[in-house]
Amino acid sequence: MREYNRNIFKVCDTPEKAYWLGFLLADGNVIESHKQLSLRQAPKALDQLINFIKFLEFTEFPNLRFPQGCYEFQLGSREMFKDLTQYGIIPRKNGRETIKNIPEKYMSHFIRGYADGDGCIHIVYLKNYLHWLPEFKAEIASCTKVLKQIQKIIKKHIDLEGKIYIHKQTKSHEGGKLIFAGAIRAMKYLEWIYKDSNESMRLDYKYKKYLKYLQIREKHFK
Repeated sequence: MREYNRNIFKVCDTPEKAYWLGFLLADGNVIESHKQLSLRQAPKALDQLINFIKFLEFTEFPNLRFPQGCYEFQLGSREMFKDLTQYGIIPRKNGRETIKNIPEKYMSHFIRGYADGDGCIHIVYLKNYLHWLPEFKAEIASCTKVLKQIQKIIKKHIDLEGKIYIHKQTKSHEGGKLIFAGAIRAMKYLEWIYKDSNESMRLDYKYKKYLKYLQIREKHFK
């Protein structure tokens, strides 16, 4: 019988827990009728699922489903379902989700987890007279309520205020993006979320984009 740590989210008291709570708020799905957690990832992010399973301390590796070209991990647990709701991870999110009960000292890890789920890093080259210069942009997509929470958190921690753009409105909620544009603003945000991270609590292909940022900055902005 497979065993795992059913109480791992009872308290958010480590950077790892904060990271995974951020990732689950962005990319996870909890189902009330089955008291189930579901997490689905594209093949390029399979390592992310494996890291999460290791984090849960499984004694045997669980089976993964492969619906619609993605790997999916499912876990039925009344205890974990209840624990996740205290952090704002709820069924049928649709703009009702929120950030709750995350200690301030772990907030950069939480935001990194959220960005790994619903964030992007862009590097675009634009022509300036005779030269092509890099343009940097980092963004997080979510409902407006969560974006405003994240905007406030980042402003508080590193005195950096991203701009929110609303692009989707329904009867139930608004959706949009929080954007940090430009080399200085994007790098300040990225340096904060990646500080004190390790390979078990960051998405590898996004982290490699961050490293590419650093290389380009060294070359063009000495």
